[in-house]
Amino acid sequence: MKKQLVFAIQSRLQRDADGVIRAPVGYARYEAWTGYLKTFDEVALVSRVESVPNANGPKVEGPGLRVIEAPYYRGLTQLVRVLPRLRKFVQSNFTKREVFYGGRLPDVMGILLLHQARILGARFLAQVVGDPAEVLRSGAAGRAGIFIAPLSAFLTRQTVLRSDAVIYVTRRVLQSIYPPAPNASVLSRSNVELSREAIARRPRDYAEDVISDPVRIITAGSQEQNYKGHDLLIQATRILRKQSLKLEVTIIGGGKLHSSLKALAVELQVSDNIHFIDRLPSADHVREFISKSDLFVLPSRTEGLPRVLIEAMASGIACLGANVGGVPELLGNEWIFRPNDPSALASIVMSVVGNPERLSTGARQQWVVAREIAANYSGDDVLSEFLDEWVTEEG
Repeated sequence: MKKQLVFAIQSRLQRDADGVIRAPVGYARYEAWTGYLKTFDEVALVSRVESVPNANGPKVEGPGLRVIEAPYYRGLTQLVRVLPRLRKFVQSNFTKREVFYGGRLPDVMGILLLHQARILGARFLAQVVGDPAEVLRSGAAGRAGIFIAPLSAFLTRQTVLRSDAVIYVTRRVLQSIYPPAPNASVLSRSNVELSREAIARRPRDYAEDVISDPVRIITAGSQEQNYKGHDLLIQATRILRKQSLKLEVTIIGGGKLHSSLKALAVELQVSDNIHFIDRLPSADHVREFISKSDLFVLPSRTEGLPRVLIEAMASGIACLGANVGGVPELLGNEWIFRPNDPSALASIVMSVVGNPERLSTGARQQWVVAREIAANYSGDDVLSEFLDEWVTEEG
């Protein structure tokens, strides 16, 4: 019998002018599902799809992988309106007990799919990539989001507890917030896939390869929501400029907030210090920009285990990150700063840019962590071995 997995993902995929479904986020691209396709004969991704004629992200569908389109919504208000349709969609389209179900959490569709799997007596795999309460408390969904943060956390916690198997992207943080059932199969696995070329031969020695003048600071991430805190880096740039630090900031990312972020830079009179780059065609292009910078900064308001931070660590430059999600698992205490606080970000930048020995030590420590993750905590073989064992267990 064919082994099939129906898996809900929370991102909005894009259909280009030729009808090809493309991924605006890396984890949804076809190659990211290789580990699943080693175990399952077919994987069907349940996702919203929007028409974007000029979409140029990587393809999603391919041999063994297809997309099932869910009712479309955008934002919390539309979600509330479309929720009855989402329930009916799940009840009507997913009726087979022999199919394996799963979802990337936090996500409403994943929660609905878990409920349907329990009705059918089918088995469910949860992939926990973030803390919805942290996301909503950050203000990313406005006041309404802050209000429903406790409910979102409760629903996610119950979904994880009722899952037969759980994959966490962190090693400790998300496990402590959303623990699995005692009899669940559990795997800790990063989503990051680092090629040999993505890992620098050695970390940067800032005594030999001295920090630039102006200092080159870089960050990267989606600007669809304000999760990545690019506005905070812009505000910190103003503070650093007032402190007479010469700097050149590169912000890579695209999304609906892109124009407003550029306007903020103009308003704060730092537009000449900041270079905005819209979405780049591949992770290789992002890594190229990172490797040519002095310092990578992740000012996020919320995170799981951030892929771009691990990639920056692997490139060999020193990295700073906000104290959210799994960031403390990656960076030592002296490299993290209080979230949602431009002053704290500016302060830590000032404390490191004049200290090449500290920068070199941090770059080496972080490079070692990234290599360890690539070797032991990621990869398709790690995932497929876990899935093979899970699917052959007694249901």
